[in-house]
Amino acid sequence: MRQRAHESATVGVRSDDGGGVRLVLAGEFDVATAPMVGDALREVPVPVRRVVVDCRAVAFADCALLRVLLPARNSLVLLGPLPSVMNRMLVHSGTRKLFTVVDDTAPGGRLPPGPCFSGGASR
Repeated sequence: MRQRAHESATVGVRSDDGGGVRLVLAGEFDVATAPMVGDALREVPVPVRRVVVDCRAVAFADCALLRVLLPARNSLVLLGPLPSVMNRMLVHSGTRKLFTVVDDTAPGGRLPPGPCFSGGASR
């Protein structure tokens, strides 16, 4: 797994089951650290079947993270359960409905096999 690190955040990048890429976010994502996520997204090889952004260990997120996730929203899945701080950010900004969010603890919350989703559906 490749990893980018800052004193308050890490972004791990690894191959995912089914021919995709998984970004594992941990820590606090703001103007200083969100660009690591953007860099990792830009380095995803094309074509890739799916990009999963594992958000379960995000301790803080602000609009800087939202700014890097929004342009890629149709080619990624946010894996949760989303931490409350991240869920609030998405809900209050009116963007939650634009992302595909899969809660891996919910019944049927497993990532389905196959290519990238086209954002908008919460599972």
